[in-house]
Amino acid sequence: MLKTSIVYRYGLSVALMLTVQTIFGGYSILAHVALSGTLHPLVFALVRDTLGTLCLMGALYIKCRGMEKADFTFNFFPKVEEFPRLMLCGVCGVWASQAGSALTLKNLDPTTMSLLQPLMPLVTALGSLIAGYEVWRVGYSTAGKVLGLALSVGGASYISFASTASKGGKSTAGNVPVGLLFLSIQIVGGGLYSVFQKPLLAERPSMFVATWGYALGWCILLLCTLSGCTSSDDWVFTPASAGAAVYAGILSSAYCYAAMAHAVQLSSPLFMAGFFPFMPLATVLLVWVSGGGLPSLNVALGGLACGLGLAVFTAGQALGALEEHKRIADSEGGPSVEYEILRESLSTGPLLEQDNHQ
Repeated sequence: MLKTSIVYRYGLSVALMLTVQTIFGGYSILAHVALSGTLHPLVFALVRDTLGTLCLMGALYIKCRGMEKADFTFNFFPKVEEFPRLMLCGVCGVWASQAGSALTLKNLDPTTMSLLQPLMPLVTALGSLIAGYEVWRVGYSTAGKVLGLALSVGGASYISFASTASKGGKSTAGNVPVGLLFLSIQIVGGGLYSVFQKPLLAERPSMFVATWGYALGWCILLLCTLSGCTSSDDWVFTPASAGAAVYAGILSSAYCYAAMAHAVQLSSPLFMAGFFPFMPLATVLLVWVSGGGLPSLNVALGGLACGLGLAVFTAGQALGALEEHKRIADSEGGPSVEYEILRESLSTGPLLEQDNHQ
């Protein structure tokens, strides 16, 4: 039963994260085109996140609307003590990640951006180790995680390098130092986002955590945008930028953030972040499909390394979950936080029901 559940949880997490990174790859292409005019990146991010917040709030309301009043209040609204961590999720997942992404794409082209973005799992790994969500012991599981991350991050970076080199080293970028600064903010914020989510996901449904973290982050972004974007030119949308904002709001924001939260709940913060190296490969493939030219042999080799690395990384994570279960079963001590989350994920009760909320 446990092995079957682990196969299901990690299989579903893989499917979710491959879909998420493909959508993110499409967003990086569309947003770069949309931000080539006078539209301010913060305005674009605000419109995107407004649509994303409305979609997430609507989905959470639909899940809760049939409940009794007390159950609805408990399952729809956060408790006071949950607000600080939800605010951290909003700062990292919306303000740093989304505003940082838009400001990065204003100054760096998608391929250059994806060259350093694969470093995000390293930030998550460090944060997870400090928080105690990852315990790396000498063994096959740790070797799989380290080797898998090395292959996938290296392959993704090589894809980006080879793609940039095939353009003659030229970039359609604006202010490169500014772009790199905001890319660094995005990498750190995005890397820590799932780490701050994990304790909430042990007690709350993934839709709840994704929705309220996003909503609070939107509030911060709203204040920043209204105070910093005072020119009328900052708010000029073209048909291309409006279409990109709708794509980003519905798919990159609402769907992807709900999917990422669910993947973290099923697996771990590192597992979710470990699939970010797939984004450069997805970006290159989407450019090719849209008529941008056949990927080079170097890009194909980088893609092979990235795919192999993700497979090894997934195997290492799943093996680590089995080793943790065996260690707890053989131990006289109580179960770890990771195992408690694993045990909770095996329950068959309705997702939003909480029997002990009174």
